[in-house]
Amino acid sequence: MVRRYLVICAHPDDADIRFGGSAVKLVRAGHLVKFVSICNGDCGHFAMGGEALA
Repeated sequence: MVRRYLVICAHPDDADIRFGGSAVKLVRAGHLVKFVSICNGDCGHFAMGGEALA
């Protein structure tokens, strides 16, 4: 049975950091995973400017 997972986080990299490893395992097992970010990151990041991140 294929399951669908929706990961909703505030910032663009939150889902990668907090659920990335689990997402890889789920996809390899045949499930579907989708990440949704609430904001686009246009305020920037400690290592990247807002325009490039958005």
